[in-house]
Parts: sequence; structure tokens; C-alpha cells
Amino acid sequence: MPELSNSRYTRLLLAIWLVSAILLVMAGRGAIAGWQMGDPDDQLRLVQIRDWLAGQSWWDVTQYRMNPPDGGPMHWSRLVDLPIALVIVALTPFFGQPSAELAAAVAIPLLTYGIVLWLLAAISTKLGGRWAGIVAAVSLFAILPATIQLAPMRIDHHGWQLVAFLAATLALLDRNRPVRAAIIIGVACALWMEISIEGLPFAALFLGILGLRWLGSDRAAQLPWASAALALTTGTLYFATEGLAATNYCDSLSPVHVAALLAAASVVCLAHWATIRLKGNRRIIARLFAGAVAASAAISALLLLAPQCAGDAFANLDPLVRQYWFNRTPEGLPLWQHKPSAIVQELAGFAAGCIGLIALWRAGTKLPAQDRLAMTLLFTGSAIVAATVARAAIYPLCLAALLAAPLVVRLFAQSNGAASVTRRMALRIAAVALIMPGVLGTHVARALPSKAETPDPAETQAEAEFVALARQCQSAEAIGLLNRLPPSQLMAGLDASPGLLQFTHHKVVATGHHRNQLAMRDVIRGYTMSPEVMQKILTERGVDYLVACDGSFELRIYAENAPDGFWAQVKQGKSFDWLVRQPDIGPYHIWRVGQGATAS
Repeated sequence: MPELSNSRYTRLLLAIWLVSAILLVMAGRGAIAGWQMGDPDDQLRLVQIRDWLAGQSWWDVTQYRMNPPDGGPMHWSRLVDLPIALVIVALTPFFGQPSAELAAAVAIPLLTYGIVLWLLAAISTKLGGRWAGIVAAVSLFAILPATIQLAPMRIDHHGWQLVAFLAATLALLDRNRPVRAAIIIGVACALWMEISIEGLPFAALFLGILGLRWLGSDRAAQLPWASAALALTTGTLYFATEGLAATNYCDSLSPVHVAALLAAASVVCLAHWATIRLKGNRRIIARLFAGAVAASAAISALLLLAPQCAGDAFANLDPLVRQYWFNRTPEGLPLWQHKPSAIVQELAGFAAGCIGLIALWRAGTKLPAQDRLAMTLLFTGSAIVAATVARAAIYPLCLAALLAAPLVVRLFAQSNGAASVTRRMALRIAAVALIMPGVLGTHVARALPSKAETPDPAETQAEAEFVALARQCQSAEAIGLLNRLPPSQLMAGLDASPGLLQFTHHKVVATGHHRNQLAMRDVIRGYTMSPEVMQKILTERGVDYLVACDGSFELRIYAENAPDGFWAQVKQGKSFDWLVRQPDIGPYHIWRVGQGATAS
């Protein structure tokens, strides 16, 4: 295939982004018109930004309309709020705040999509040339976890995490400016950890790869530079977003993480200076020992300052909250706990990455073996993390796309010179399968034998009606009707409460955000335990109204799992003298907590 000029390459990338953006907008036009955010996290992100723009402190991310009067503590970073708030502030004087918010909710994810697309193309170009970069850019649209997180109305932090990962990956392959590349890796990982502490294992993975170079490479100085940049940037970002707060949390960047990174970086930098004159095996042995000391220093700092953070960040989650909330959030569960069809789709993407890696090692590429090893370790490590936390699959799947892209280009080139139609079509089908492994995985999953019984038509119809009602319950128009009630504190399901905060003037007991787990536990206990427990919770919390919609998956789970609980009894038609039924508002049923209600 003829080599692309730089200008044509740039124009093609821009065209791919524009076409992808148009397709994403068209696919999401219903959600955009109906003001339907991607999920409750996106809804609460917008509420958080509104509160900040209305005067809440930069350093205070507490959600005060949740769990009144104390508010619900949040673990999110203000960094993600910045670009969204910038668009809102810039457009509000011209179009009003509601339209400015909608524009930001559409534009920021598409901007993030463009950055991810460019980074994918740039990395794949280093691996196999500009045509490989174009293929990688096109294949982004077929990576379902990526398009879901980068679609319009998805304003939470997942897209920016992907940007940080790919920026560090691109820098990992930069041989011309190794010091600058190392600093970029450190800064990108620091930004990722500030946005979400889920970046910590990936930061360790990148530093581990640079650690191998430190033992003997023309880029040996990258590890001290990257570790220093990581430690200093995390410290700077922590104080810029948290101020002088010194609380150690396990679910977000905290002083303990900064201290651990500073300890490790100090050891590495000192060891690099001390061993720079050593040669051969003596330097390798000395730096291996220093690496072990650095890791020990980081672990010691963690165990000394916050031993509770040495394990699972959700280890202290209330059992009831884990059962009814965490365990029904698939993205946080290990891959093997997902449905077989989802597992097959993910494994198809991983397989495409493995094939791309094999081709990368076998092909006569100019990429040094050191960089091929780095990509192998990065893909393998990312896949291991993704196997334990399913939402992390987005990273190895993106790596799989850019690794497979050079092979796709070669397959198409070979097909053009194939003597037979059969061989030509076989090569092209194989190329397309590598571009869209998830689609292939979907067909394979459907072909697998299943023990599922033939669905009852009546049950299928009932489920379709329930889903339609669920969409109605989640619509901005329906939720907004609840503003007919005077400003009040509402008891509602965890999933419904972010929408109530976004579209109404009311307060809620809790949303599905784990730092507020005591209030979350009260919501779950209220719906699943005896009516007396719900009465006590409503009274103690000063709740004014209980609101519910028949299209709530969450409330259906409560009724099914606790058939003797409060909500199951309500569904059976039982009434209580401490709950006064009010006229329905849209699809919502309303009960006023009676004046005579007393704690039991």
C-alpha cells in the first residue's frame, strides 16, 4: 500500500473522528433530546459541577442534598469537573445554563473520543506505519466498552482514565526523547491516580517495565525520572484538589499514596546516582537490590500510615450494601463472574491482541525488541487486571486494537496480490475479524450451546413492558414532575436518587456511592426488612415522602429477595397508617410520611 503523507494522514484521522462523532450523536440522539445521562455517576457528576459553580468550595466535594444534614462524602476529583465547567461557563451567557450543560455533556465526551482516537493511531503508527494508525483509529468505534464510555452524555471520569493510559503507552515507545517520555509517563499516571485510584496498579505496571530498562538499557534513566515525576505530581495534585486535608482514604489519592511514592522514588533516584559508574552484572545486581528496597519502602509507608489500604478498597463494605449494590454492579466484579456471552466477547478481543503480539514479534519490524517486550508486558499486565476488575477490560481491548492494526494492514496488502478469489476473501475476512473481534465474539457466544429454556411469550412481553416503564421512570420529564412537591427529603432507591438530584429541588437519603454506605444501608434495610424498620428509618432521618416507580429494577430486586420485607408487602397491596398515599405524579407513586409516625 502506498505510504501516506503526513497531511493526508492527519486529514484521514480528522475525517474518522468527525464520522464517528456524527454516528455517536445519531445513535444517542434520543438520550440527548431526553436529557438521559449515561448512568447515575454521570448524573451526580453534573450535580457536583452545578454545586461548585453555585459557590461550593473547590476542595469540598460533599453532596449536601444527600444524607442531610451532614451530606454524602464523595471520592471524586475536581479535575474531571474542569473541562465540563469551562464549557458551561463559556456558553451560559449566550444560551442559558440548561443548554450550556447539555452542550458540555455532548461535546466533552466527543472531545475525549478524539484524543483517544489520536493516541491509538499514534501508538499503532509507531508499531506498523501510518496505515496501521488509520486502522487503529477506525477500530476504536468497534471497541464497545470504549464507545460506551466516550459516547455523548458520558461525562464521568472513565474516558479521561483511558486518555492517561494511552498517553503513557505512547511515551513508553518514544526512543528519541527518553527523559521527556519518562516524565510524561509519571505525569500521566499521576493524573490517572488523581482521577481514580484504579490507576495505581497500572502505574506500578509502567514503572515495572521501566525498571527492566533500568537494569541495562540506553533508556536506563527513565525509571528515576518517571518515579520522581509520579511522586511529585501526585503530591502537587493532591494539595491542589484536597488542600491541607490529611485524611487517608483507600479509594482515592491520599497522603499515604503520596508518601509511598515519594519513598520509592527517593530510593530509586539515590540508587541510580550511586550505581551509575558500575558496569555489567555489578550494576544489575545493585539495581535489583535497590528496586526491592524501593518496593519495600513504599509498602512499609503504606502499612505504617494506612494499613487498612493494603487490601481491597471495598473490604470494609457493609455486607448488606455489598449484597444488594456492589454485587449487582457488573463492572466492578471479576470477569469470570459475568455471563458467558460477555466473557466470550472479552476473550475474543484479548485473542486479537495476542495474535497482534505474535505478528509483532515475527514480522520484520523496525521496532526494537525492547519495545516489543514492553508492549507484551503491558498487554499481559492489563489483561490480568481486567480479569479481576471487568471495567478495566477497556485498556487491554484498546491495546489489542492497536497491536492488531499492523497485521490487518499486511493482510489487506496480501489480499490485493492473492491469486485466487478464495484466498483474497479469506485474508480480508481475517482482517475484518481482527478489527472487530467483539462482533465475532458475539456471534460465537450466540452459537454456544445453552441450557436456557424457551422463553414464555407472556413473560417476554411483560419484561418488554417493564423495560419501557423503566425508561419512562428515568426520563427527565417524568422526574421533573416531582417538583410539584414542596422541597423535601425523599426516600427512593439508590439508582433513582441521582436523577432526583439532577432534575428536582429535593434531597435524598442516599445514592449508590460507597462512602455514604451507612445511608445506603438504611435505604436497603428499609426496603428489604420489616415495615417497622422502614418506619424507624424514615422517622429518624426526617424523610418527608417516599417515592417509587414501578419500572425500578432495584426495587424489583428488593421485592424478589425479601418477600416478607416492607417493599414486597407494599407491592402486595398492604398499607400502613404512618404512610399516607398521595396522588401519583406521572409514573411515580407518592406516600407522605404521616405526622403520627413514631420510631419503633
